[in-house]
Amino acid sequence: MKKIRTRLIFSVLLIVTMLMMSAAPTFATYYQEVDSQDSNDGLVTSSVISQATTWLYDNYGEFYDIQNVNADIVRIFENDDVIRYTVRVSCETMLKCNSVYELPFVKGLYSTLASKSAQSNEKTAIDTFISEIDADFEEYHGLTVPVVIAIDKNDDTAPRTMYYQNSVLTTLYDIDVLALDSQEMYDAGRSAASDIVSEYTASIGRGYSLYNRTAARDYALKWSSNPSTCYDHGNSCTATPAIKSDRSKWNNTVYPYFSTFMHNDCANFISQAMSAGGLPEDGTNGTTWFRVKNVSTQSWGTPWTSVSSLKSWMTNSSRKYWDSSTYAACNAGNIVLITSSHVAMVTLNDTINHLYTAHTTDVKDQPLTNNSSYLYYTIKTT
Repeated sequence: MKKIRTRLIFSVLLIVTMLMMSAAPTFATYYQEVDSQDSNDGLVTSSVISQATTWLYDNYGEFYDIQNVNADIVRIFENDDVIRYTVRVSCETMLKCNSVYELPFVKGLYSTLASKSAQSNEKTAIDTFISEIDADFEEYHGLTVPVVIAIDKNDDTAPRTMYYQNSVLTTLYDIDVLALDSQEMYDAGRSAASDIVSEYTASIGRGYSLYNRTAARDYALKWSSNPSTCYDHGNSCTATPAIKSDRSKWNNTVYPYFSTFMHNDCANFISQAMSAGGLPEDGTNGTTWFRVKNVSTQSWGTPWTSVSSLKSWMTNSSRKYWDSSTYAACNAGNIVLITSSHVAMVTLNDTINHLYTAHTTDVKDQPLTNNSSYLYYTIKTT
C-alpha cells in the first residue's frame, strides 16, 4: 500500500511538472563552472530569464518594435556567496519612428543650427552625417545582449544586481550603461555637433570613394556569430575567461583557416570585411595589405592579420583610408579599435543603438558602449 501511494504521489508530481514545462517557453541552457545545483535551480533559472527579457522590453521598447526574443543561460559562475548567471538575450528590433528627424539625437543636432544659414558649412556637415545614419524603418535588425544577473546564493530573494558584459573584454558594467533616455540622446546630439562639423572639414580628401560600407557590414554579419562554446587551439579554451569562437561560421571556403592564426583572428576578419567592401588590396609581399585566396598554400601580408600593422597601413599618409572619428559618427562598415591588439567592425549606428561585430571572441551585433579608451575610424566615401 505504501509503494502504491508513493508511486501515485510521484505520478502526480510528474504530471504537474510536465504541465508547467509545456506552458513555459523553452530556453537552451549551458551550465559551466558550477557542477552541483540545488532543487530550486529550475525556479531560479526561470526567474533569471524572465528578469533579463523584462529588462530588454523595458529598455528598448520605447524606441523599437521587438520580435523573436530568445534567452539562453550560457554561463553560471559561483564566487564566494554570489552566483552570476550570464543570460544571452537576442531579438530583432525595428525603429518605431518614421524618419531620422524624429530621433532624439538628430533633434539635438538640428537644435544647434537655429542661427545658421542654409548654405553654411555647419549645416552641410550635419546634413551629411544625418544622411549616413543606419536607420531602417521597414526592416528588423538583430540585437544580442549578454546580461549578467548576480544572486545571493544564500538568499535568492535578496535584491539582484544586473550587469552588461562586454564580450570582447569580458568586462562587467552596471546595466545602466545601456540605459536609453530621450533627453540624454538629445543632449548628446547637441554636444556632438561641433565634433561632427570639425571631423567633416578635416576629413576632406581622406577615405576611399568606392568603399561600400554596407557590403562590408553584410560580410561581417554573415561570417560571425555569438557562440557559447570554445572552438580554438592552444590554452584559450581553458583560460578564464575562455575565448569563444565557432569556425564553422567563418568563411573558410574563400579564406581557409590556418592554425598559424590560432585564436587571433580579429584583424584577419576585419580585413576580409573591408575587402568585401571594396577597399583595394595592395601588393604581394609580407609588408603590404593582402591575402591570397583559395589556394592550399596561403600567403598574406602582416597588415592583414596584425592589429597594429593594420592600423599603420590604413592611416598611413600615402593612403589615408582610415579617418579618425568619434563614437557618434562611427557607423556601419567602419572600425573601432577596442585595444591596441583587438579590432572590430561597427554593424549598426542608428544613434540609439551602437552595435559591433568581431572575431575571437566571436561577437555579432552586440552593444558598443562609448568608451574613451576606444579608437574610432571611418572610411570616408565623399
